[in-house]
Amino acid sequence: MNESYQSGLPSPASVISMCYSSETFSDDQIPSTLVAEELQLALNKEATEAELNKAILRCKELVLNSEQCSPERKWLVRHLIELRLRLQECKEALLDPQHPRNKSSGVSRRVIKGHHLNLQPLLRTSTTKYCDHCTGIIWNVVQAWYECEDCEYCCHHKCISSIVRECAHVVASEKGCYELDICPEVGLSMQRYLCAECKTPLSISNVGEARRCDYNGYYYCSACHWGSMAIIPARVVHNWDLTPYPVCQASLQQLKVTVNRPLINLTVINPRLFSLVHELDLVRRSRQELYGMRKYLLVCRMAKEDHLLWKNADTPHLIESTDLYSLQDLVNTSNGE
Repeated sequence: MNESYQSGLPSPASVISMCYSSETFSDDQIPSTLVAEELQLALNKEATEAELNKAILRCKELVLNSEQCSPERKWLVRHLIELRLRLQECKEALLDPQHPRNKSSGVSRRVIKGHHLNLQPLLRTSTTKYCDHCTGIIWNVVQAWYECEDCEYCCHHKCISSIVRECAHVVASEKGCYELDICPEVGLSMQRYLCAECKTPLSISNVGEARRCDYNGYYYCSACHWGSMAIIPARVVHNWDLTPYPVCQASLQQLKVTVNRPLINLTVINPRLFSLVHELDLVRRSRQELYGMRKYLLVCRMAKEDHLLWKNADTPHLIESTDLYSLQDLVNTSNGE
């Protein structure tokens, strides 16, 4: 599947109630109704333990006073988690003189926009890395840089306070499903001729500047859309089209994070696909037979000793259900694997 995407572990900030809707809320910046609280909430600045405790208390008050399931509460809950993690790191640094936070190189772990960013050691890899914020090359021999342990977002140390992209792991966990409309019609006018992510103005005279993401239909600037290619779930489930299409970096990271998650219920979305794709129908029949054998394997002593059910621990959904597929399952089926 890696060839189809050209260019981890769940964390506390990633587990947020799915009742929130992102349709009317931009995660790129603090809600306008909370701008006056920016200083009290210790945004984008180093803070002492006392300042963090004060910011946490204020954030709790704002959460309780905000409307349930509102954009403001969603933002506040995320920020409250980040503040608590920062406070925990601050306390650990006070107890341990060797803690990375006390070193002149800067904080070794930061939590921003849901990203769990770890400071990377010099010469960690010989592979060329690019900053997901400024698109510049990361010279890992001399430059301090961070990488998100959940979505692999990379950025320079100098860019860390300017991050606008939400962690793909957080976004995917909150939404819980794929965009199933094929390249939704949005239009530049609906975006006010601004990049959907960083809000940079998009010129209508320069055709090459506004780049459309085939996954969500939005337009982006060249800094947020690098022309990376990915297989689009909506095209797969509706047309059995596994051709990679250009997507923005945010969508690319979301698709990478969810590629092995069983988010596709073909029986509900497009049951006719089984009759049109012979290989897919064979996979469904095999899964139904395996599911029928499951109850016998659970009580069979020899099966337990050989761990037959747990040999597919990486894809437990193949045993536990007959209807759910991951995008990787469908790609493997198309490839005959």
